[in-house]
Amino acid sequence: MLFAKRILMVIACLCLCQYAIAQTPKTPEADSGISRIVHEFTFMEPDNLNDIPKYWVRFPDLTEPDPVFPRYTEGFFDRDIGHLAPPSFYLEHKGHCVAFRYVGPAARIKPGDYLVTGWVKPDRIQHARATISAYYLNWEGEYIEGTQRYGRLIGSQGDRDEWQKVEIHLPNAPKNGHFIGVTCWVVQQDVWMEGMMPHRYISLRDIYGGAWFDDITIYGLPRAVLKSTHPGNIVEKPAPIQLLATVSDEEVEGLTAELVVHNQDGDVVYTVKVKPRTYEEEEADRFILRGLEPGLYVADLNVFSLGKSILRRTLSLAVLGKPHRPPNTAVRQMGVSITSVNPQQTEDELAILKALQVGAAKLPLWTGQPTEPGYEMYRDNLHHVLDEMIKTRITVTGVLAGPPLPMVKTVGAHARSLLDILSEDPTGWRKYLISMVAPYASIFHSWQIGRDGDIQFINDERAPAAINAVRSEMQSMITKPNLASVGTAADTPSVDKLPVQNLSIVLPKDIRPTYIPNHLKPYKQLQYPHLWVTIPPPDLKGLDVEFALADWALRIIETRWSNPSTIFVPQPWQTRKTANHYVTEPTRCYIVYRTIIDMIGDANPTSHLNIGSTGKALAFDDGQRSILVMWDPAAPAEGKEYTIQLGEATEAIDIRGRSIPLERASDGRHIVKLTPSPLFVTGMEQWLIAFRAGLELTPAHLNFSYEKKRHMLNVTNTYSKPMSGEIELTPPSNWEVEPTRIKFSLYPGETYSFPIDIRHPYNETAGKKAIIASINILSGQKYKMLVPLEFELGLSDVHVWGYAVTEKNRLIVKHGVTNRSNSVLSFRTFATYPGRSRQYRVINELLPGQTLTIDYRFSNVSDASGKRIRLGLQEVNGPRMHNLEVVVP
Repeated sequence: MLFAKRILMVIACLCLCQYAIAQTPKTPEADSGISRIVHEFTFMEPDNLNDIPKYWVRFPDLTEPDPVFPRYTEGFFDRDIGHLAPPSFYLEHKGHCVAFRYVGPAARIKPGDYLVTGWVKPDRIQHARATISAYYLNWEGEYIEGTQRYGRLIGSQGDRDEWQKVEIHLPNAPKNGHFIGVTCWVVQQDVWMEGMMPHRYISLRDIYGGAWFDDITIYGLPRAVLKSTHPGNIVEKPAPIQLLATVSDEEVEGLTAELVVHNQDGDVVYTVKVKPRTYEEEEADRFILRGLEPGLYVADLNVFSLGKSILRRTLSLAVLGKPHRPPNTAVRQMGVSITSVNPQQTEDELAILKALQVGAAKLPLWTGQPTEPGYEMYRDNLHHVLDEMIKTRITVTGVLAGPPLPMVKTVGAHARSLLDILSEDPTGWRKYLISMVAPYASIFHSWQIGRDGDIQFINDERAPAAINAVRSEMQSMITKPNLASVGTAADTPSVDKLPVQNLSIVLPKDIRPTYIPNHLKPYKQLQYPHLWVTIPPPDLKGLDVEFALADWALRIIETRWSNPSTIFVPQPWQTRKTANHYVTEPTRCYIVYRTIIDMIGDANPTSHLNIGSTGKALAFDDGQRSILVMWDPAAPAEGKEYTIQLGEATEAIDIRGRSIPLERASDGRHIVKLTPSPLFVTGMEQWLIAFRAGLELTPAHLNFSYEKKRHMLNVTNTYSKPMSGEIELTPPSNWEVEPTRIKFSLYPGETYSFPIDIRHPYNETAGKKAIIASINILSGQKYKMLVPLEFELGLSDVHVWGYAVTEKNRLIVKHGVTNRSNSVLSFRTFATYPGRSRQYRVINELLPGQTLTIDYRFSNVSDASGKRIRLGLQEVNGPRMHNLEVVVP
């Protein structure tokens, strides 16, 4: 953690320090082993009559006045409040920043790792933050550059603040490190907040408050390393997971260690003891885990001293399901937006990217942020990364998300936007563009101008001119620059197309999966050569992680159904620095995204099917196989059972890549349990899906009428041979359908339309209805299926709606009518509430295009929630009628 501009002063002050810790341990050695506690600060000093704990001094200790850390801020004992017991050390900021450091008697430390823990209780700090830092000092008590580490920042969470634990890991004590220093901090927002602040940003600060500090402990840690033998920490089933665990120290007496592996549901799947060894005997223990189901696993190496946990190493690993696609292939329709390329983790990141089988990637070149790894941070490694991507058949897009790094560094506290830079004279930014484009002109497939979802860029009228300016500069290096820009599906696109070949739009999280095709349609109508869609990651910090993953999966699937050129997701893996090395790990999203790519990545959408009353299905076809994606958004968490015809399919695949065997009912159909999370079924005959999709009732709208209405049932033989069979029609209760049985015999590719007469009951309500078609097909072997033939009951030229609201003990019902016909209409209307008299209204001469809303009021109504209200229309001197049912919320 870097406290903005103050870090230089911190280091300078520490270098002047001629004191150090830690003093002789207060905790004696236990009989059963060696205590790892180097020093403890409990602030129990009964002989200290001063207000400040012994050996703690104000920081910084400068002779010149300091406006950020003024001398009138205070630190003192609080003898009434403590973590385990009073007293504690309280720092009061008085609207500024305050820090105190320990300069007590010195005691030498040994080579190895150290852990500093402490407890912090915030006091009315909404904008300020409290934390603890620790660092190594040399024999003279001088700060060793680059060794200072900070604990997490602690702020107030509400009216009642609790004690919170802070941990600082100090890895690899340097050879010239002899002591450890500790500092307690309370700093205002302008000090602790990192990164470049927006223009005109106002930093907020607390005027009153501070924080309590207590029970600060320094532990000497053994060396513990947890690794896998798999690049990127991914393995493909049925290969086993191989883990390497090392625990070593100068003295192993009292040390124990345990390796525990959990699946993503939190269940323990493996546990084993790990033997601690001395440094001279140091050796990695190898553990092999076989038979694990696909999913994400977390391995925990826990080290204990005298039974107390002092160290933990974690590692996430992914077990991938057996692939359904050819190996070493890349799916051009699916891609990732890479955050950065870590030079020390290149091979792992390339391995994890290759296993994902994406065919497109975005690389950040200009980020606009001095703290973000951009092109300047990894350009020495860029050649190798791009070469490997090309070998894997990945097309790469370079992203200019903000101003180039050198320009950001020279601006100062408030950075200009990318559009500000590109709208100026190209002389200022031309050289940075040339240095990036010239070496890679033939490698990058395209160049994106703007950060995905950047509202400022999207809504700025300067964008087209800025894009043309970049194009003009690039044409000196590339004959036809392939450019991309950004948009958002939350807005209606402008009728004026941007001067780019590719448009990259972000799909906001508040757009429900079923509405995604409607939001993408206006952009597809603009007919950009290539339309990219970026789908933000799910929020996995909530209570229902599995629901969030299922919703994210459906968003990707529905977007894939809309068939954009490419779908991008933020990289579903993370690279982090551990005490001993860097680690690249897959996330839960990696498992889900890889499964979707494996199942439907480059398949073409073919059919949209309904299963039962609430089940949904999307069919895809890649030319060799058909894949059915099924889910039920209304099903409970445990699932809802369906009996459906899936042909020769034998298994379903969930979003983790796990195989689920399919059972068959006695009539040959399959028994499937659907949940809100999608299932993939592969192995179905292509003709079977096409037959079901082609079975339809036309027209799909039935007008209210007293008479029978003629519809046509369309049946198509999608099989390669002649087909015969029988269809039995079951209408809703009290409906009439003629005929109820139909026999058919069709040649391959032949379609026949059977006339069907339908009559509904007089009191039927409007809405979606379905006639169930029970079909027996004789085509080589017998197939049976139930298909709902859906249609809408209503009025094609009159739109009717209604809703109810309650006000105390009064119920108000709204009944709306829009005349979509070319005639003047008059209606007699009514509303019926259970146990009350029917209320009537009259609509006289409703003009074409006119809308009228009628109110019905029911007084002295109690417990109305859930009651059903019937709303009716009857045309005066005409045939139109309409019934609608409204449920009171």
